[in-house]
Amino acid sequence: MLLRHWQNATPPLEISIWQIAEPLDFFQAALAGQLPAAEAAELAAVRHPAQQLQRLAARHLARLQLRLPAGVGVVSAPEGWPLLTDARAHLSLSHTEGYVAALSSPVAAVGLDLER
Repeated sequence: MLLRHWQNATPPLEISIWQIAEPLDFFQAALAGQLPAAEAAELAAVRHPAQQLQRLAARHLARLQLRLPAGVGVVSAPEGWPLLTDARAHLSLSHTEGYVAALSSPVAAVGLDLER
């Protein structure tokens, strides 16, 4: 469930925080047919149920915040940070037990750390 969404005009930033109250199948259904193959493969490799839930929730939140069309997705850079496959914005995702957050900017690199 979306808890907060903020937008700032200067510099342009968006941040959203989601409390994970939904089961894994909610996020699987929401993302079905939306992800490019590389992102789907990356997410399928996550085996730990709690991590899988957090990562799917974070990707769902990023898609909502950035209004990503089907086929545009989020992949991991070699350094580990998230990259959009169409480079429309810089993105940071963070998750902790029960929550995920997304921070994005079309003009500057961003970083976010969510702690409980």
